[in-house]
Amino acid sequence: MSEVELSILVPVYNTATYLYRCVTSLMAQTVRNIEIILVDDGSTDGAGALCDELAVDDDRLRVIHQENAGVSAARMAGIIASRGRYLGFVDSDDYVDSDMYERLLAPVRQDDSIDISIGGNVVDNLDASMRNPYTERDVQAWDDGLVAMEKMFSNKSFTWSLCDKIYAHHLFTDEDFLSRWPHSHGEDIYVNAHVMPLARRIVFQPIYGYHYCMNADSMTHAAFTPEKLVPIDIEAALMDKYMRRDELVASIGSAMFGLLRSYLKNMQKSYPLYQKELHKYQELARKWLPKISLTDEQREMMEILLLAPTKYHEWIENKEKELLDFCRAADDNLYIYGAGIYGRRLGNLLKMYGIEYAGFVETEKSRDFCDGHNIYSLSALEEKAYLLLGMSKKNTQVVEKMLGARFPHRLAVASFLECT
Repeated sequence: MSEVELSILVPVYNTATYLYRCVTSLMAQTVRNIEIILVDDGSTDGAGALCDELAVDDDRLRVIHQENAGVSAARMAGIIASRGRYLGFVDSDDYVDSDMYERLLAPVRQDDSIDISIGGNVVDNLDASMRNPYTERDVQAWDDGLVAMEKMFSNKSFTWSLCDKIYAHHLFTDEDFLSRWPHSHGEDIYVNAHVMPLARRIVFQPIYGYHYCMNADSMTHAAFTPEKLVPIDIEAALMDKYMRRDELVASIGSAMFGLLRSYLKNMQKSYPLYQKELHKYQELARKWLPKISLTDEQREMMEILLLAPTKYHEWIENKEKELLDFCRAADDNLYIYGAGIYGRRLGNLLKMYGIEYAGFVETEKSRDFCDGHNIYSLSALEEKAYLLLGMSKKNTQVVEKMLGARFPHRLAVASFLECT
């Protein structure tokens, strides 16, 4: 029997709704010399039975059933059972383009020193729209895995996801490395940080054939728990390990900042439930912030999140009162300037407060509706309108300058939105 070129490992847990889409996308791959290992991690929604049904029609599918032990244990079971020269990882609620693995394998067929081949991913949103945040269109290759790591943490071409890459099987033979594999959060960062420095050669192609699906019920979108802090611990340990490589530390630190901002906010809001964790990660942030390249806006946000809890909640209460007083004064003449992420989030916040608003405003109107409200051009409003500037601080400054003395009733809320 000839060597299997690629093993695709799919942990499955209660994803029956999405599993057929995932597996059929793998069965449709243009590369044929593959095995697809479905690891049913004790599913209770019928996903395990569906794995068995799908395997009947394609002898490349193998199914492993095990008691629920978590996604990392499921991946481990797949690695142990795999026979492929290369390994690919797919989450069972995602799917891939039919030629993705053919294209990822193309460079390693020409150069067997390539241990990692990367293709990048796109995001499928809950509304079925698709988003590719990357503009990279050039093939890149690295003989130094730490340089590839720096690129990975910069998040400009690809992320630290396990799922948009293939890896040489020999990178996964270190028993100590496998035994330390995180049980849930942080596994992608942990694995890539271990195998990239060991890789002889790494190549990136702007394929973007992996579809990361934003499913509301997935583990990634679950409520905050202290276990979600594990990736920060891993990144901080990497920064300690590579502290002499300034560019790598800055890249890792920028990625860590995003997590710190989100989780410090969660811990502040839930204080004193996470009192111990809050103090620990505030100190960690103070240690590394001087070495991280941040914008003035980001530093301002972090200063607020690093306040003592009483001061933080006092700041929030003052900003909230300012917002509510502004909205009450507006009566029925209130508009949200900006219909992007910030504006929509502000609209949801107003809904939570029970405050009605007349609609959204855009400088250059590109559509008619957003979240059930009309979108107006600025020229359609009277200057007595009350404008909530629902955008980033940078965009807020641009709009403030553009408005000048017009529309005197306006309130910037970027910092409040970012820190609550």
